[in-house]
Amino acid sequence: MLPADQPLTGLDVLVVEDDPDSLDVLQQALEFFGARVRGAGTVEEARRRIQVSPPSVLVTDIDLGRETGADLLRWVRAQPHARTNQVPVIAITGHREYFEDRESAGFADWLLKPLRVEALCAALLRAVSVSDGHRDRRRA
Repeated sequence: MLPADQPLTGLDVLVVEDDPDSLDVLQQALEFFGARVRGAGTVEEARRRIQVSPPSVLVTDIDLGRETGADLLRWVRAQPHARTNQVPVIAITGHREYFEDRESAGFADWLLKPLRVEALCAALLRAVSVSDGHRDRRRA
């Protein structure tokens, strides 16, 4: 496989999904496109992983049981270090009602399940590009 076929090379992605089969499919798909992928099945597990090593981008399901992807986003934004609190967060959901009310939540992007891998890759690249652009302006 050529590097051009792996547009996510160098990207560290944390995927939060409570369905083990969906998590496995997402991890394999993103790894196929070159990303380094870690998975978490709960918001609590995701918090632990983020504290150890913040990802380049976070992809989270919205409906995660007791806590939601929105709860995780609020926690990420409340962290004291820019390396953590400015991580782009992409929401995925199978619930159209969440998707239709997505403007107010503060996610970098929203994707409706079933996901197309190409759409997820494009959303990841957009989120990282915007995030990098904001960092460049702060340094200037």
